[in-house]
Amino acid sequence: MGLKNKTPRSLLKSLFAVVGIITLSFWILSSMSQAGGNDSNLFQPDKKSVSIWAWDRFDDLSFLKDDTSVTSYAGTFYLRDNRSIFDPRKKDLICPKETARFPSFRIESISKIDPDYEESAIAGICDTIKQYFRTHSECQKMVQIDFDARASERDLYKKLLVNLRQTLKSTQNTKDVKISITALASWCLKDKWMQNLDVDEIVIMLFSLGQDKEDVLTDLKDTNLDTGNKASTAIGISANEPQTNEALKILGIMNDARKVYIFQSLPWTKNRFVSITDEVIAQ
Repeated sequence: MGLKNKTPRSLLKSLFAVVGIITLSFWILSSMSQAGGNDSNLFQPDKKSVSIWAWDRFDDLSFLKDDTSVTSYAGTFYLRDNRSIFDPRKKDLICPKETARFPSFRIESISKIDPDYEESAIAGICDTIKQYFRTHSECQKMVQIDFDARASERDLYKKLLVNLRQTLKSTQNTKDVKISITALASWCLKDKWMQNLDVDEIVIMLFSLGQDKEDVLTDLKDTNLDTGNKASTAIGISANEPQTNEALKILGIMNDARKVYIFQSLPWTKNRFVSITDEVIAQ
């Protein structure tokens, strides 16, 4: 009898086992890649990402969908009498459990900090933010700083951000926290100074432009927004300024932005949310 090309049963079992192991390995690696990519997707989304600011008032955001994050006001640091005084949020905020939520801290400069007291004022801010993450487990791996620093305060701001990074990295539960900051539009047009700031995201504020509104919109026709920093860029708009938003659409800025933060001066409702997000996403 001639020999037939027949694979022995034991060999088949071995082949199936190898294939199973390879398949399982690919699945595990894929899962790890997706899990590890959450932080990067926060700053480099593959589609337009929306985060709404929930400022200093009661808001019921139980209507939110999974793909919208909330950047919630956590309190204000007042720089006064050569120290930082923290006034925390006092209003309740309702969010779905699955909603990604990040704290935003406002800094208000009431009086100039003498150089001799800068270190202690900065340490107070950094320690308070670190403690915030310990007591607010619902907040995820990002903190936002909202500080309209004057030219004379920029060195202090740089020191604050360096110290904040070091403070967050020094503790296990905050070592991976990213840093986002807000930026005035003028900082990204003519008055560029943020090149060396140690941050992960810069949110360019394109609302409440005041007397400079027409000048800023005119400048945007000829000049690209440029932070001068390698950090990811987002824009901030207001649901209460449809004319400004329309101008940003015409200029192509709204379409180019991969991440948009939306402010609302009134309490958020589902109708307001649907209306403004449809306006932002539908190009």
